[in-house]
Amino acid sequence: NKRLEKLVNDRTTELRRVNSELSLSEKEIKLKNEELTAAQEELTAQRDKLEQQNKILEANRNEIELKNQEITRQNETLEDEVKKRTAELLSNVQQLEEFAFMAAHNLRGPVARIHGLSQLLGYAIDKSETIDLQKKIGSSIHELDTVVRDLNHVLEIKSDASTVLSTVNLSEELEAALEIFKDEIEATQAQIIGDFSAVHEIQTVKKYFQNILSSLLSNALKYSDPQRRPFIRVQSKVTDKYIRVLVQDNGLGLDVKRNRDKLFKFYSRFHTHVPGKGLGLYLVRVQIEALGGNVTIYSNRDYGLTVAVSFPKS
Repeated sequence: NKRLEKLVNDRTTELRRVNSELSLSEKEIKLKNEELTAAQEELTAQRDKLEQQNKILEANRNEIELKNQEITRQNETLEDEVKKRTAELLSNVQQLEEFAFMAAHNLRGPVARIHGLSQLLGYAIDKSETIDLQKKIGSSIHELDTVVRDLNHVLEIKSDASTVLSTVNLSEELEAALEIFKDEIEATQAQIIGDFSAVHEIQTVKKYFQNILSSLLSNALKYSDPQRRPFIRVQSKVTDKYIRVLVQDNGLGLDVKRNRDKLFKFYSRFHTHVPGKGLGLYLVRVQIEALGGNVTIYSNRDYGLTVAVSFPKS
């Protein structure tokens, strides 16, 4: 019993020592766990912060990408705009040169005649010759004034800043034009029809359209064939970029291929048996080009003329 009691006491002491060591180890492990938990929480916080920073960086990167794309688009737009402006500038320079040449060419004749007649006036031998020379000088001055007025009209069109776009009803404008040419239509018994089924309204400068339509109708009536009743068709068509207004007649026509270089020149005439200055087609070209469009002529030399005026889509 004494040995058993001693053995129990020894084992109890040993167990207490082991329990004490285990308790100490448990405390150390708990402390380590607390340290690991704190470290893990710190790592989690740092990870969350890093994720937030990554999101900010991603947003900044996307914004930079968008800015780069916008800059690229702006550069492309700027390049296109520069090309457009350069083309417009070259066109304006060409038109200016053309106008300067046209003015010099058309003013030279009347001025030279006035100069020559003025010199002859000093050598007139009698009153009758003086009066005759004065009449010729007056006629040349009138011609010079007409040329100056026409050139001024062209400049007004080219420099007109009041080119406000509005909705133009084609049928209404045709009716208004027919009223203007009522006497000519009755005198020639002309048949004029409008076909605006393709498009009946366009966005353009109203007074330009009125001037263009008036010029084309005037030409169609003026250069009708005396051997047949005038027939004029005004119709609309649509293409990818333009709305076209075509004025087709059955008049005298002209050789388009032969006269291609003179079709839209200042004071170009192709039929001299009727009065006129050859200004209509030139003004049509000036006005439609001011709108960003173009004009084309199709013709059979012996029968009729078609003028197609292309207005840019708004």
